[in-house]
Amino acid sequence: MKRYTQPIIILFLTLLLTACDQTGNTPERDDSDLETLQKIEGGRFNGGILKTNSISKVTSLFPASAIDIYSQHVNSQLFEGLFKFNQNTLHIEPCLAESYTVNSTNTIYTFKIRQNVKFHDNACFKKGIGRSVNANDFKNVISFLCSNDTLNKSGYLIKDYIKGSEAFFNNETDELEGIRVLDEYTLEIELNEPFSGILSILALTQTAAYPIEAINMYKSDIENNPIGSGAYKLESKSNQIVLVKNESYWKKDEYGNQLPYISQIIIDFEENKTKELARFNAGEIDFIWGVPVEEIPNIMGTLDEAKQGLNREFVLQSINSLQIQYYGFNLSKEIFSKKEIRQALNYAVNKDSLVNHILQGEGSPANEGIIPNMQNYQNNSIKGYKFNPTKAKRLLRAAGYPNGKDFPTIELTYNKNGQIHLILAQNLKKQLKNILNIDVNITPTEPQVINNSREKGELSIWGYGWIADYPDPSNFISQFHSKYIIEGQEASFNNAKYSNKAFDNYLNKAMYETDNEKRMQYYLKAEQLLVDDAVFIPLYYASEIRLVDPQLKNFPINELEFRDYSVSYFIPKVKGKKVRVYDNL
Repeated sequence: MKRYTQPIIILFLTLLLTACDQTGNTPERDDSDLETLQKIEGGRFNGGILKTNSISKVTSLFPASAIDIYSQHVNSQLFEGLFKFNQNTLHIEPCLAESYTVNSTNTIYTFKIRQNVKFHDNACFKKGIGRSVNANDFKNVISFLCSNDTLNKSGYLIKDYIKGSEAFFNNETDELEGIRVLDEYTLEIELNEPFSGILSILALTQTAAYPIEAINMYKSDIENNPIGSGAYKLESKSNQIVLVKNESYWKKDEYGNQLPYISQIIIDFEENKTKELARFNAGEIDFIWGVPVEEIPNIMGTLDEAKQGLNREFVLQSINSLQIQYYGFNLSKEIFSKKEIRQALNYAVNKDSLVNHILQGEGSPANEGIIPNMQNYQNNSIKGYKFNPTKAKRLLRAAGYPNGKDFPTIELTYNKNGQIHLILAQNLKKQLKNILNIDVNITPTEPQVINNSREKGELSIWGYGWIADYPDPSNFISQFHSKYIIEGQEASFNNAKYSNKAFDNYLNKAMYETDNEKRMQYYLKAEQLLVDDAVFIPLYYASEIRLVDPQLKNFPINELEFRDYSVSYFIPKVKGKKVRVYDNL
């Protein structure tokens, strides 16, 4: 991120001068660390405990129900699907699909499932021993994602593309037409129309394999009893989550070493970022994700501290992520049913001031729309809402509320886990009062309660942070299609209750357009309609900073914050003076 480059590079050069071994000798290694690390082929090491922290509690350990990134960070270690993202490049790579073919019309995909991949041992299996993953498991997974089951919160990702999904969703048939098991390890998926993004969806944790035996045994409590085939398995879940190495994992590295390398992962839950940073500096956790910019000077320490070796070694990684923070409206609620009111609130929020002064440059103002810039999609043509108090007041007056008179108090619940949510809520409260004389009550609430209330249509407005599941514009706006309005159900994906035939039409065209340039144009037109209708208040596109212990290797940052701990490993500590390393600046 440009705003960090100059001061960090200056400090980097300064620290580098003080951190070099003046004798020119190679720093000696501390052999005591080798007690827990075993050297293997390729300069890798087995062993060690990865200590992490999550600022928000995990809401579900069932793939179809996990809609927040904190849950997905855990699930991606427990479950695997047909494909997987490469955490370095975000390219899609085969995982449990050993190979696949596509027919001439690009509508039928045939997958050969990798054999001898075992589910984790669990009481749901005969004699408690995990069986092999097979084609029926993926048939069950995709069928569930196309169902109207209340635990299915991810159906919008795939349902529309699978042949026969609408009839299956409406309980008109017991079998999903587009999913066929040809033999024990061969699966066939038939699409309604050609769709180039299907492999991306099949790389998501939400489409990963789990056994029907676990569903039958645990039923709704499946969210607390994850049974996958991933590199790690759940050992315990209470105040912290503990994952242990899956000794029966199928994969090896390029040197023939059995994966994963790290023996255990411990996930704590500390919502206060300042306390989280203190724990990192104390060596109690191995990395932190999302560093407040105001803490950067404290992280770097002083030059004297660097000379004395007092401040901790770390690798600083930063990237512009595919993440948006916004406030969403429920258009079915009377308070936000008028477009003029929603537009007035958009003009009343100063996003530039929010980012540059309150967040101190952490991110960039979302003055365009809800979709961040990404490859092949540039949002600078979207006409959004820049701060304009005059327009805001005029629109509110036109809606029947001059100077906010008689406008009802807005009730805003915000995620109690993480200081950033409080900061955003306080900022909205202040700006709406100052500009429009509108009162806002803010209430800290557990994220699971907010999610459930939002999905059931009980909230009028909510704060939301969305990071892409996969790098495509559809992942940000497909939820606003009118077909996803399911009143009073948790399976309702269109929480805004937004309905616009022109918007739906552009999404439908983009869904099956094979020309990528035309496809992006459809998404731009669709997003412009969302912005014109003021379905939300976009706040900022997030930039992410990660601090990582230099001993932790093969753990790169990426735009999706996708993590693959199965290939990460520790190296022994190095004695000598400390060096800071800065990546992706």
